Amino acid sequence: MIFIGIAFLTMIVLFSGWDDIREAIRDVSAAQLVTLLIMQVITLCLVAYQWFFLLSKKSPALLFWDVMVAYMSGSLVESITPSVRLGGEAAKLYLFRQITGLSHEDLTGILVVRKFVSIVPFFILCAAMLVISLHVFTLPIVVYAAFGAMSSVFLLAWLLWRHLGQAETTPPDQAEPSAKTAIYPVGWLQKLRQFFQRASASSQHLVTSREVGLLAGISFVIWVLYPAKVYYVARVLGLEMTPLLTTLGTYTAYILGLVPLLPGGLGTFEGSMALVLSSQGISLSQGLAIALLTRLATYWFPLLVSVGAAWVALRRGYIRMYGRDVKHHAIPQQQ
Repeated sequence: MIFIGIAFLTMIVLFSGWDDIREAIRDVSAAQLVTLLIMQVITLCLVAYQWFFLLSKKSPALLFWDVMVAYMSGSLVESITPSVRLGGEAAKLYLFRQITGLSHEDLTGILVVRKFVSIVPFFILCAAMLVISLHVFTLPIVVYAAFGAMSSVFLLAWLLWRHLGQAETTPPDQAEPSAKTAIYPVGWLQKLRQFFQRASASSQHLVTSREVGLLAGISFVIWVLYPAKVYYVARVLGLEMTPLLTTLGTYTAYILGLVPLLPGGLGTFEGSMALVLSSQGISLSQGLAIALLTRLATYWFPLLVSVGAAWVALRRGYIRMYGRDVKHHAIPQQQ
């Protein structure tokens, strides 16, 4: 699938004019590229630290290096499959289970907390950006569609989580069998609801309000770093862009890149960013040059690191070793 994405991206580049794009990026120095990569490394470390902080709540013997390797190894899946990150998250949870010995319910609860502290700051930034942009730009319809679709999906996911995760309030022996069976038939649906109930209970007391604020603050920094990298690339290429336009193009491209069409949003991310930027006076080739150079640091570099992390995990026997040793240090599950 990744080769299809590369082919699609190549078509976009050729259509936009490779000579113009090459002219735009040819004077980028090694020092500027290294600076961009350092910004991406900071982003990766911050995300890994959030996972480490949450996992350590249940498995205090865990090391940050272990989490970093598992996190980057799992990221390899979402980089090469059109899975809306679901495949990557599943791979990460699988590897986290190997290095901690935690139950699926505990890990799902940790995932929900991690998503909560990440999505809420993102929504706040997006809402502020859209309100301000309405008074500054004439936005393409794709921007409204992207943010509207994302909000709807996450709202439905939250409502489903709340519904499935609600604990029973009526004792089983007092409930009406017919009504209960009609809504939650015995079988996989009932088991699924019970699973989410346990996962929800596991997540409720995982972190304090102060810790939620800390993790949300880290997420805020992470989300700000996304357009900061794009803005830095634009400055390196000698292009004048406002922080607002940079943020608008970055977040729109990020959301559309999640659509499960091509691995890692290849082509979708670059094309949508170029489209948004070109709607505000920047040429299509310049917008694509910004997107390509940004993705060199935010997609291709992490992909290379993920391959290396997966090799380390296999070479050092992380899965087998931690399944035997670190699992012993996990906090016993409450009965």
